Amino acid sequence: MVLEANAAGAGDYTVADVAIATSSSLPGNWGDWTLVVAYEDPAGTRHHGVIVSDQVPAGMTYVPNLLVVEGGAVTDASGDDLGEFTSGPDTVVGRVGTGATATAGGTLAGGESGELRFDADLTGPLPASGSD
Repeated sequence: MVLEANAAGAGDYTVADVAIATSSSLPGNWGDWTLVVAYEDPAGTRHHGVIVSDQVPAGMTYVPNLLVVEGGAVTDASGDDLGEFTSGPDTVVGRVGTGATATAGGTLAGGESGELRFDADLTGPLPASGSD
């Protein structure tokens, strides 16, 4: 996962690994999976222009038009809302935080967090760690 931000001062983000959740309790099932990309700014520093992106894991294929950024469904197209999907390599992108727009990330203050969610089909073996 990549997290871009312009800090108003010193401070780092912590970014959770991609957590893979499915309606089945059996790991390795073929079919649709929901992937969650969680991000958090635990420091007291305000960050501006925050953009979160994550490459679809190897062994998975993105399911079109099911991207959710900060709780809201978005399209796969760029420039029309807070998120997008790009191919080559397959990547989901979310512009997050207060004041985020279709073209720019917003502001995260210390303690704020959120997530991107997207669906993918399991088409082959996942990386050994189960996250990217």
